[in-house]
Amino acid sequence: MGLDGLPQQFEQFVDRARAALGGEITAAKNIIAAANAEKSAAQSAVATLQAQCKAAQSQLDEINNELQRASTPVSPAKLQRRTRS
Repeated sequence: MGLDGLPQQFEQFVDRARAALGGEITAAKNIIAAANAEKSAAQSAVATLQAQCKAAQSQLDEINNELQRASTPVSPAKLQRRTRS
């Protein structure tokens, strides 16, 4: 094996290196695509949870307002009228 075969061996090495790097790049792109999909799903879930939290807070505020109205003390005069009846 002399110097005559070196250019061909170098080309083969470069071709193998390109193929290996191409595979690594493709794998990395697939990982990025999967990560982006997970990120998108997580953002959607967060938005849904925020909307549910806002709705629950609104319902809680309404219930608290109703409880506050219902627990307003009755004046003694009204209480005496109720017990006489």
